[in-house]
Amino acid sequence: MFRIISILFLIACKSFAANNDGIYIKLGEASTKRVDLALIIPSCKNDNNSSEMTDPTQNEISKVVFDDLKVSSMFNIFTNPNQNKKAEIRLEVECTLHKDQINLEVSGYKKSALLAFYNEKFQEPLKATRRLAHTVSNHFLENLTGKAGPFLSRIVVSTDRANNPSREIFTMDWDGENPFQVTKFRNLARSPNWSWDGNFIAYTIMVKIDNGFHKNPALILYNVATNRHHMIANRRGNNSGPSFTPDGKSIYMTSSFEGNYDIYKISSETGAIQEKITKGPFSAMNIESAVSPNGSQIAFSSDRSRKTSLYLMNSDGTGAKRLTNFKEFANAPAWSPDGTKIAFAAQDNSNFDIFVIDTNGSNLKRITEGKRKPNGRLAHNEYPSFSPDGRFIMYTSDRSGKNQIYISTIDGNNEYQITNDEFNYFSPKWSWINK
Repeated sequence: MFRIISILFLIACKSFAANNDGIYIKLGEASTKRVDLALIIPSCKNDNNSSEMTDPTQNEISKVVFDDLKVSSMFNIFTNPNQNKKAEIRLEVECTLHKDQINLEVSGYKKSALLAFYNEKFQEPLKATRRLAHTVSNHFLENLTGKAGPFLSRIVVSTDRANNPSREIFTMDWDGENPFQVTKFRNLARSPNWSWDGNFIAYTIMVKIDNGFHKNPALILYNVATNRHHMIANRRGNNSGPSFTPDGKSIYMTSSFEGNYDIYKISSETGAIQEKITKGPFSAMNIESAVSPNGSQIAFSSDRSRKTSLYLMNSDGTGAKRLTNFKEFANAPAWSPDGTKIAFAAQDNSNFDIFVIDTNGSNLKRITEGKRKPNGRLAHNEYPSFSPDGRFIMYTSDRSGKNQIYISTIDGNNEYQITNDEFNYFSPKWSWINK
């Protein structure tokens, strides 16, 4: 579903080294050329060695693996046999169909070598062909770099694709394929977030209170395995911005039931308040909490300095420190998987862009810049979320006139469009479950 917008990034310092495990791509800081890779995927064979009626399967495998490796930004990919001699690596995928099963044998070769440095076999039901192809890409990258790609992960997002103008919660593969509608309330479902194990999704919808005379934002918990929803917070006022603790037992959220927008820690099972984390100061608004990967810190947005800035505090609310100082807003923080960086959206001029900063407040990096909408105005780029491997940041942009989902490498040099349709998408969150 996605299409590549621009290929500007040249991979971090690359070197080949032969060792007992074969060859690998070493990632450093300097930019240099990409690795030339020949992707060879012949037509699938069935049990009687005929390729009849198997080309659709081969085509799907070829497209998925090609797109995955292209998005990794590590390769110049050749699929024309006349170009294969130029390649530093050959990736060969042999496909065999057996009834309703698909079998793949994947081999990697260095230049003209006859012996493979990488070989692995896979088997899945034929209906899981696309997932199997993503598995091939993940394993191949892990063999080369020591870190798997993000290609088996999923995202959760609020979108109007089902019932415009209302919004529903959807999950989908990282590349926008296989969408699944989580909510069917014809409501304003928003601010979804995954639990760390991928088993639950918390989100906010509007519910009726006071015998139906008023509506109130309530926090809902969705069980992915059972497809069941239950309300865990419906205190008068706002109940939104959920962020799970790594153990899944608690959720940090914003509530205004005491009059001020503050961050609370609640039970993810019952919704009972376990601790009030922020208390102003001076009636300041504290919102959009994001729990660090080790659970020890909380990133959040606050206007306690008169303008909304990004802050970091201990998980009990102590030791708050300011990280940003933009002209306008800084909000929507999201942690990198290693806990060293925070992505966020900031309004420095008339529009929002995506930035990344180290948790000590240094190394501020702009990820998006200068895109314009059809009306000539600068586009808003918002709602960042890191991929499970930490190589990419996902966000939305309205540069096409609709809020679509994009990803970028964490240096901001390589950008790809994930959704390309007539709908709008808000607050995408990338699951860190990648299997």
